[in-house]
Amino acid sequence: MCKQCNIVETNSGLKNATLEEIDMIASNIRKIGGGIVLLTGGEPFLRKDLPEIVKIFKKYTLDVRLQTAGHKVSTEKLIQETYDAGAKDINISLDSLIPEKQDYINSVPGSWHSAIQTIAKVSKIYTQSAICSIGCVLSRLNYYEIPSILEFASSMGWYLSLVPVHITDPSLKMGFRSHESDFIFRREDIPRLESVIEKLISMKKQGYLLFDSIDFLRSSLEFIKKGKPTWRKDDVCDSPFLYFAVRPNGDMMVCCDWQIPGSQ
Repeated sequence: MCKQCNIVETNSGLKNATLEEIDMIASNIRKIGGGIVLLTGGEPFLRKDLPEIVKIFKKYTLDVRLQTAGHKVSTEKLIQETYDAGAKDINISLDSLIPEKQDYINSVPGSWHSAIQTIAKVSKIYTQSAICSIGCVLSRLNYYEIPSILEFASSMGWYLSLVPVHITDPSLKMGFRSHESDFIFRREDIPRLESVIEKLISMKKQGYLLFDSIDFLRSSLEFIKKGKPTWRKDDVCDSPFLYFAVRPNGDMMVCCDWQIPGSQ
């Protein structure tokens, strides 16, 4: 399992929602004004009925984004069927250009090569009207690689999407966050990290396909340094006003980290 979050443990033991239940969820999301649905994991491609799931959300005029680690996507056929069903936005996780490092992060031998193969398969199927991106967690293990990963993504016409690593104590049940201390930035890392962020801002201005805004990049730096993003007012998290999460069984969560017991 990936060392950068504990979402698998958080959702372990839950049954998957049926297609009928997913239809109800999609209908409710549309009723409250939702516009985009991110199908993530675990691993969405483990569900062989993923094309049918995409069709349900598209039926309610919801845009669908897929997020995958890329090493459980078995066939081009499933990618094609999911694309044909209406999924035109896909994000594949890749946190390093060094195979051994990616395999360590994922805790899965061969995961780097599988992700690269999936990127190649998707590139053949997803047309210019689609949005393809590499998802990368910015951590102490890879921050100096990020400009090279951006060059790699841009060379294929793919975007790079960054998120700073989130760390928590194992006693806190926060599903989005990692418990691994080797991802945590140290004080001596900060000057080089600041240089990397400025390099990314410069590359974005030059036309490299960096998905994130300059404000987000600078806020991510502040989050790493101080544990808080720049946009919070009175230190109140505003994520519930922007999105909510749904667990595999249909339970609602106010965000990826916190669940409401019994909420459906």
